[in-house]
Amino acid sequence: MRFKINASDVAGLLRKKPFKGCYEEAVIKTFNNLPETAAILTRLKAKTGQKTLDEFKKTAFTPAVYEAKKVATEAIKQADRADDIRAEAAKMQVKLEQAVRENRAPEIVEEIFRQVEIKKKEVAAVAHVPSVQVALARQEAVVAKEIASQPLPQEVKERLVQEARAELVKERGTRGEEAILNTHEVERGTRIQDRNTRGLRIDYESFAIVGRIDGYDEENQLVVEVKNRESAKVWNGGTPEYDIIQLRVYMRALKCDGELVEHYKKTGETRRTMFSDNDEEWDEIEEALMCAVEELQELSNQPSRLQRILEDSTR
Repeated sequence: MRFKINASDVAGLLRKKPFKGCYEEAVIKTFNNLPETAAILTRLKAKTGQKTLDEFKKTAFTPAVYEAKKVATEAIKQADRADDIRAEAAKMQVKLEQAVRENRAPEIVEEIFRQVEIKKKEVAAVAHVPSVQVALARQEAVVAKEIASQPLPQEVKERLVQEARAELVKERGTRGEEAILNTHEVERGTRIQDRNTRGLRIDYESFAIVGRIDGYDEENQLVVEVKNRESAKVWNGGTPEYDIIQLRVYMRALKCDGELVEHYKKTGETRRTMFSDNDEEWDEIEEALMCAVEELQELSNQPSRLQRILEDSTR
C-alpha cells in the first residue's frame, strides 16, 4: 500500500497543527487519496453509520446557509476594501509627518497634505462598513439557527458552525494571494511564475507527497509561498511551524530555496522570510513522516482506531 499525501497535509499528519481535528482530517484525506484505503473508510462508515464532517455538511447545510455564505462573502470583500483604505490613509499621514520633520519644500508638504485630506474623505465614506468579524458573526448566527433543530449531536453542530466560518476565512485568504504576489513582483523587481499551476511530487517506497505551489521566482530560483493573515499577534510575531513544513516540502521537491510571504490585513504590512533547503531540517521532517506513514499502515488494519478518528473528526 503506497499512500499519496498532500503537501498541505504533511504538518497535520505530523501533529504540528495546533488546531482541533487537524490530525484526523489529514488522516481521512490521505485515506481518501487511495482507492484501497478509501474503500476501508466506506465500509467502516456503512457498518457504523459514522459520517465525516463533509458528509454532515451535505445534508445539514440548507439553502439558507449557502445564501448566508454569499452575503457574508460580499460583506467581507467590502470590509477588506475599507481596511485597505484606512491603511492607505494611515501611511499617507505618516508620510506627511515625516515630510514635516525633514523640513521638506513647502510645495511637497502641501501636496502630501492634499492627499491626506483626500484619504480622510475616503475613510469617512467607508465608516459605515461592518468589520470582517461582524460579517463572520452574522453568518455563524444563520448557520447555528439552521442546524439547531436538526437531529445531530451537539458537538457536530458546533463543528459545522466552525467549519462554515473556516471556509469563509480560507476563501478570503486565497482571494488575496494573487494581489500579494503582484505587489511582491513590483517590490522585488522580479516575476512570479507558475501561480497555482506547477505541480510537484516526491516519491518514496511507501508513499508519495504531491502538491501545487503558489508561485516560482525563476530569476532567483525560489519557490514562493503566500499566507494572507489577519494579524501577526495571533502567532506572537512568529511563523507557524506547519507553514514552514509545507514550504520545506515544496523546496525539497523543486531542489531550491524558498520565501514565505506573510501579509497582515490589519496593518497592511508584509513580512518576507527566506528559508534554505537544509538537509538537516528535511531529514527531521522525513523521519517523522515515515513514522506517520507506518501509523497509517497500522490504522488500515485497525478498524476500531480508525473509527475513533472518524468520530473525533466531527467533535
